[in-house]
Amino acid sequence: MDIKGRKTAIKYIDFRDVFFQEQFFKRNALTTLPLEYDKENENNNFLWQAGDIVYFQFDENNPYKDLGGFISPNKNNDGIPLVIMISKELGKVREVDKLLEYKIVGHFRYPPPEVD
Repeated sequence: MDIKGRKTAIKYIDFRDVFFQEQFFKRNALTTLPLEYDKENENNNFLWQAGDIVYFQFDENNPYKDLGGFISPNKNNDGIPLVIMISKELGKVREVDKLLEYKIVGHFRYPPPEVD
């Protein structure tokens, strides 16, 4: 049985599988980024950059239902970044205003910045 509970091995791992993506980023990306967007934090432009990868939890008991997205360079009227992701409501990739609506379980920057 593999880590996802399958009884038989799969020949090819689906790179779109959020579980495997999260494992990759936990090992290879900058992982010290916040999991909550604080509207009052003056460092938000540094902490939440366009291109950052975020993962949202939709079922606490099933991590395989997490969805990923990217922080957009665009912001809503309150200055909060939009997220480019598959919209659960629309069923297709969209730029959505959901950063404060969904529970964030992963926030990564890849590749991590180089330290001198």
